Amino acid sequence: MAGRRLVFAFLIGVIYCQTILIHGGEIDFETARDVVFLLDKSGSIGSTENMQVVKDMAAAIVHVICGAIEVSSDRTRVAVASFDNAIHRHIEMNQYVRPGQKAKLETAIKQLRVSPGGSSSLNVALENARRLILHDTTKGARYGDPRVKRTTFVITDGCATSRSGLTPKQVRDNYVADGSCIVFIYIGNHSICKARLQAFDTECTCFQQFLYSSFDDAKKNLVDVVNSVPSGYCAAPTWNSLLLTC
Repeated sequence: MAGRRLVFAFLIGVIYCQTILIHGGEIDFETARDVVFLLDKSGSIGSTENMQVVKDMAAAIVHVICGAIEVSSDRTRVAVASFDNAIHRHIEMNQYVRPGQKAKLETAIKQLRVSPGGSSSLNVALENARRLILHDTTKGARYGDPRVKRTTFVITDGCATSRSGLTPKQVRDNYVADGSCIVFIYIGNHSICKARLQAFDTECTCFQQFLYSSFDDAKKNLVDVVNSVPSGYCAAPTWNSLLLTC
């Protein structure tokens, strides 16, 4: 269990690189975060049970955003969208920003009415998330604010296909230009899909991939770990040794 917590802390640490500075017992903020969760809802997900694992994984990550980088208007803002061959916006960054609303956000993510079906295009979803969500200041995004770094979590079992004319490298370069990070959580055991995701790779450590062989594996190694965390547990103290430079 300790090993699993370490892996999970590492995953969260990826997005919050260079976030927390401690001076004389007080925590100063170097940056805030705008976080987008892109949830694959294509037919290959296969069942409502598997779709629930995808939602639970997103909620689990939100669960341990706490303490110094709590979900709030001036710290971490969260948006959630699903995708098939289009992007579907469910939660905007200006919805859950008041103190104490994180638990409601977790519940809202778990209870999203999303059913798997249709085809998907990861390239299109990523580009639309960048342009339509991370840039949307009318819905709470802080695009253009140099103090805010941006991270998109992609939870998918599919390949990086393209219907937009953009290659994975072009999508990646657009994110780099925006100062944005991508974290892929890939559920599956398809060598072709894994190889295609490699096309998003870059020297920058803000492009990370975490691979799970099946939905059962994903649930056991991520969701169950967070569900077993005691009430009030905050992962933040363990992050300092795990943070990576983006």
